[in-house]
Amino acid sequence: MSFSSTVKEELIGISIKNSCCRRALLYGFLLGAEIVDGNILVSTEVEAVALHIAKLIREFFGKEPTIESKVCFGRQKYFLCFESTRILKFLHSLDLSEEDLISLLGKTCGTCPQVFLRGAFLVFGTVNDPAKSYHAEFLIPRAARAEKLDAFLAELGIPARRILRAKKIGLYYKSSSAMEELFAELGGSRAVFDLINVKIERELRNNENRATNCDARNIAKMVSASQKQIAAIIALKDCGMLESLEEDLQKTAELRMEHDEVSLSELAALHEPPISKSGLNHRLAKLCELAEKIK
Repeated sequence: MSFSSTVKEELIGISIKNSCCRRALLYGFLLGAEIVDGNILVSTEVEAVALHIAKLIREFFGKEPTIESKVCFGRQKYFLCFESTRILKFLHSLDLSEEDLISLLGKTCGTCPQVFLRGAFLVFGTVNDPAKSYHAEFLIPRAARAEKLDAFLAELGIPARRILRAKKIGLYYKSSSAMEELFAELGGSRAVFDLINVKIERELRNNENRATNCDARNIAKMVSASQKQIAAIIALKDCGMLESLEEDLQKTAELRMEHDEVSLSELAALHEPPISKSGLNHRLAKLCELAEKIK
């Protein structure tokens, strides 16, 4: 099951007690409805949503919609068709009226706007698997309805970005935090937790990658420095100068040649008695300096 299907399964399973909220949910479902030969046509890719729409139509309008299943562009879709003068009026108002969505919903309680939005997302909302990319979107077929939904989302404090897709308008979100706010508004607590978990996992992976890259850079620097030091020691040895140096420099040169892959801290500890890292740095720098003079 896709992440989008999992989210919609959670949202459709939320129990709604208040009659006004159930009506708001139905109007959210109908935001993408079309009028065909005087009938109302609603489509969805989720069978549970289609059945829920039919149930609410029976409850509020006493109508029995027909449900037809078809495969469109490789995807299963469910089409509901029914007659309702009240819904025709609502749809005409959506497309022609200057009223905002809250006004068009009629009598509502404090949670009706969120439930309405849930219905809209269940019908024409999509969300990508956040493990692959952050993207949630409402794809609206009509410009007037897109304008109203855009203003509605902004009023709820979750403004969306806008994009034109063929003849439809997409209102979308591209960040984890914006998607978390959206699904919290829709009532999808499990979806919010899933998003947070993915974000945490991504941050952990990024931190691990940064640490690995940092370690790799440090190792590269250490190897480069070690090679430079060994080249200097070999040059001093080849010209017979190494044997004339102070005993402490000869000892450091010997240990560096024997342990070319160890870090400076490890090399300093190999001395008897151990010396400080700064003391070791001073000796190695002196060897490199002397080798430069004989070139």
